[in-house]
Amino acid sequence: MFYAKYKTKLLVLIASFLFSCFPTSSEAQIHYTDGLYWLRFQTNLNWDSPWSLSLQLEERRFHSPDRSHQRVLPELQVHYKQGQQEAYFSYLNFTIASPQTADLPVFSAVNEQRFGLAYILKKSIDKSTLAFKTLNEYRLFDSDPLDGDLHYAPFRMRWRNEISYRFPVADNWSVLMAEELHLNWAANGNYQVFDQNRVSIGLRYFLSSNLISELDYIHWYQKNRSGTEFYNRHILRFTILYNLDLTNQT
Repeated sequence: MFYAKYKTKLLVLIASFLFSCFPTSSEAQIHYTDGLYWLRFQTNLNWDSPWSLSLQLEERRFHSPDRSHQRVLPELQVHYKQGQQEAYFSYLNFTIASPQTADLPVFSAVNEQRFGLAYILKKSIDKSTLAFKTLNEYRLFDSDPLDGDLHYAPFRMRWRNEISYRFPVADNWSVLMAEELHLNWAANGNYQVFDQNRVSIGLRYFLSSNLISELDYIHWYQKNRSGTEFYNRHILRFTILYNLDLTNQT
């Protein structure tokens, strides 16, 4: 009964994951495979306007051994929404622990500042939602993380394209699937065009009308800047999302 009801959705899910495995299974130069966990908090502020705000904080850590990997502190977004279309401007303060592998101790932390401009298009299909997001990021990196000062000399431009699908499976429960491709297209130095690809599947639970919890599995395949090292990462991400609704309910 369950299979018949969700047959199409399950086939889409299986096909997506098989497709995502092709680069990693055929690529002989993957050097590192790591497991991580991400802890994320997000709050959205909505009022009687097409404009809204959001704030995100995220801690990303290797789980064996347990040590810092990356940190988002914070990401701020200003959204403008009209019907099924949405655009937003973002600012993100990002910290990257080096080296990027779990078996070596941290010897430096690189600070990155990101400025992004995104466009989102959603399509409702019965009770499901299909969405496409394209995001362009202007990224500034601390030129020397060991000198104690923040000098943002190097920059890169990255283009991210994500397709996602969400559908309900029971009361208060829904499933989310997504694939996001990251491409570098400009920098003030050498860069690889392919940056990374992420494929994810998750469960979302509505604790209340304003409070949501989510657990995702993310497969993250990435090159380093020079294209000499490859990272094959398996991630569990736990999210708490709170919507602060200031719209007029009368």
